[in-house]
Amino acid sequence: MNNGEHHKSKTNSISFMEGLILLRKEIRTFINVLGFCFCSYIFKEALVSFAGKDTNIFLKIFAELITDIRIEIYIALVLIPVIWALGEKFVRHQVTKRLHARIRILETQKDPNRSTSGLMITGETNPKDLDI
Repeated sequence: MNNGEHHKSKTNSISFMEGLILLRKEIRTFINVLGFCFCSYIFKEALVSFAGKDTNIFLKIFAELITDIRIEIYIALVLIPVIWALGEKFVRHQVTKRLHARIRILETQKDPNRSTSGLMITGETNPKDLDI
């Protein structure tokens, strides 16, 4: 096998980690589509409940949604994005931690005199830098 064939076969395959990243993106897209479909369904149901009535539909829909939504739904609407954001932060820090050693090697190969930024291996600010 010559270099051209070896290079060609390498570019056509993806690594396990790249596959996981692609799968994660697909799952996130699927969840976003489900969320959009759910919101569309709720909006449609609200419109259907007011169909044919002679009233200011937008004010009535807003008033109806605000007064009829139970406290559990309000809590869920607040907690779901917060949990999602915390999960994204955790995953981002884990990926940064996993790639830290490789990035450090590549940076020292490119510029051995380069100084460190002082960030933690997870990408967070060094606690010593927080003391002002």
